[in-house]
Amino acid sequence: MEKQIDMYGKEIIKVIKKNITSSKIFFPNFPKTRQLNLNHRDAELIAILKNWRNEISKQLNISPSLVLNKTTMIELSIKKPKNIDDLNNIKEIRNWQKNVFGNDIIKILNKSGGENCEFL
Repeated sequence: MEKQIDMYGKEIIKVIKKNITSSKIFFPNFPKTRQLNLNHRDAELIAILKNWRNEISKQLNISPSLVLNKTTMIELSIKKPKNIDDLNNIKEIRNWQKNVFGNDIIKILNKSGGENCEFL
């Protein structure tokens, strides 16, 4: 709840004040999307992770978002953990994801360090 207050609180107060003084009612557009400024390398890495995630989800017959969601892939591409222990610094990744997919994720991240690569 606090996150939503931080994200939308000022905008909501602004809209309320505007509507109190106006005969026309204005509604804000929520949720506002966060604009990411990813470099080309990070965007490529997200695409590689997404391809890998889709293949794994097909093999396991589960939703791709259970393997890795978009937020987790973005964090992985930005922070680029080098080993399993570094995955502990990715708050979006769950322990079971680290245990089941951690080695594959690290291989992908390390392999993509200096070259274009396909997933494993």
